[in-house]
Amino acid sequence: MVDAAISQDGLDHASECDKCSDRLSDERSLSNVLGSLAETDLLIQAPETLESSLLGAFRLATAEKNSVPNVAVLPITGRRSYHWSVAAAAAVVAALLAIAGVKVLNLRSAGPNVIPQNVAVTPAYEEQKEPGSVPANDLSSGKESAPI
Repeated sequence: MVDAAISQDGLDHASECDKCSDRLSDERSLSNVLGSLAETDLLIQAPETLESSLLGAFRLATAEKNSVPNVAVLPITGRRSYHWSVAAAAAVVAALLAIAGVKVLNLRSAGPNVIPQNVAVTPAYEEQKEPGSVPANDLSSGKESAPI
């Protein structure tokens, strides 16, 4: 509802302004006509058969809608196979990471000073007997040492 003071201000303005006075008169007339229409509509009733025919039509429409699918079945497209490809690639990467992790754990559990048996070890630094001399090959063991 409109505040009484604002309503009174509007009515005072409409009494002074011809344009607003005509509009207020038209709106009051429209309001009276709509009120009388609402009163006469209260007396009007739909026929009793209308409800049963509407319910029957709604049931029929619902049955047809449920019996015929509105969704077309599409074949599997490249988009779905793309998703499977990504999943398969991720599985392969995960398996490779797991294998690498197991190998690293095995090396760490063996200890840092473990040397594989099939690898020949030569010292990285040998003392030189004379300045500027290069160590000679050790021929007594039958193996040659790698150059430094």
